[in-house]
Amino acid sequence: MIKKHLHPSFLLLYAFLAFWVAFALWLSIQEANKVAGDFPKIKKDGVLRVCGEEDLFSFYQQSFGFYYEMSKAFAERHHLKLIYVGEASLSKRLKMLEDNQCDLLTGPLPVVSDLRKQVNFTKSILESKLVLIQRKSDKSRPNRLVRNQVDFSGKRIYICENRVHMQRLHHLAAEISDTIYIRTLMGYNSERMIAQVAAGFIDYAVCDKQVAKAYRRKYPTIDVETPVGFNQMQAWAVKPGRKALLDSLNVFITDYKKSPEFTRLIQKYTSN
Repeated sequence: MIKKHLHPSFLLLYAFLAFWVAFALWLSIQEANKVAGDFPKIKKDGVLRVCGEEDLFSFYQQSFGFYYEMSKAFAERHHLKLIYVGEASLSKRLKMLEDNQCDLLTGPLPVVSDLRKQVNFTKSILESKLVLIQRKSDKSRPNRLVRNQVDFSGKRIYICENRVHMQRLHHLAAEISDTIYIRTLMGYNSERMIAQVAAGFIDYAVCDKQVAKAYRRKYPTIDVETPVGFNQMQAWAVKPGRKALLDSLNVFITDYKKSPEFTRLIQKYTSN
């Protein structure tokens, strides 16, 4: 039996065709990833998937929170069902956005250059800052309140898993030319961390000002008046390439901030 060998030119042709088929498949996957999560696809599916921190200011128990109510208003404007997921870790929230597990990141999310490498921010929504959580002075702790950032020197300060907070504390340590011992409470949300301060298990923690103020009534022994950084604008964020979604959110935010409903939300959640 005589074996027939393919001419080298046929082998090159088959290799060429295989390459272009693989390339076409790769392009189709990339296009599918671009479409996934953008606004036409979201409207077609009828669901807006939102992820943010779960706390008394932002989002709490599926029906409460500044960012929850604002997200719901956007979803209702476009006749979408809102699915809102609370996640304490900023890194995990960013990963969920990257993996198309959610369409939108809400707050508290400061507009910082470090995050611009991973997300596209919407127009700014409100202004906040980081503050120090500490216990008020009492008979057992007279005059122990830290008011000057220079006095952060040598302190052990706890944060939730949030690289923006960690970065600010590193910058502060450089500014005061001394050591701040930064400890991350893995798996903790802001409420659990604040409760640790109120109970005396830890002395100092850092979190967003609006979040901290929301817990003063629940934990009356905490003090949240010492700033850790300057005021920062906060916004929402979408995955890069989601232009239609970003444009729709920006139109909504611009209109909503002029409305009586936005004024009501601000008064409801920032008047503590």
